[in-house]
Amino acid sequence: MSSIRLPKKQGVNFLTRPVRTQSEPTSSAPSQQRCERRHDAPDETARRNRILDAACAAIQQHGYHAASMDNVATNSGMSKKTLYHFYPSKRSLFEAVILERLFTQIVFEPDPKDSIEEQLFQLTFRTAESLFSLEKINLLRSVIAESGRNPEITEQITQLFEISKTNFPIQDWLETQVRRGILDIPDVHDAADQFFGSALGGTLLSHLCACKRPRTGKVLEDFIRCCIKNFIKAHIIAP
Repeated sequence: MSSIRLPKKQGVNFLTRPVRTQSEPTSSAPSQQRCERRHDAPDETARRNRILDAACAAIQQHGYHAASMDNVATNSGMSKKTLYHFYPSKRSLFEAVILERLFTQIVFEPDPKDSIEEQLFQLTFRTAESLFSLEKINLLRSVIAESGRNPEITEQITQLFEISKTNFPIQDWLETQVRRGILDIPDVHDAADQFFGSALGGTLLSHLCACKRPRTGKVLEDFIRCCIKNFIKAHIIAP
């Protein structure tokens, strides 16, 4: 008996061609998958944050000079090409870490119905919550250690601190109260430094040096309120 030969159509062997089931993707599936991958890919903000996270970890682990762009690329799971797309140099990446992770902007809109003591407390406590986070304390330790060994880093940090002053609005708030005729402060810059040092300086030092247990929770709140009471008493304009 002769064998049965199945017909061919357009050069396709029907005997060997796989049969498509309902669950299998159609021929347009690859393009759909590519679209989905593009849609699910992290946007630039997410990738930038991943790079900054990796840079923070590298600086804390190795120090600024020993940390390399290779370390950051490996930790972020991105290629060096992508890394240099966002930050063209190690210096620019370091500056971004300092400005965006250490000197984080604090947004504060005081409630005009609150007393000036309460407004200053809310602003100071929000500053404390931001400054005393574990990430910032560890990063600040690394920066201090590096600046002690490298005068160039010290100068760079000083310049970045001047740039970032707007991120800490205590001085701006004090200037507003002076313009409104509520507080009498001849030198607002010095007064802001004095207040920050009295209200938060000791706790910051405790976090950095572990010289004693830092104030937290209700203890920190009460301490800040006490500092505010003394500060306002010294500068309030009598009605």
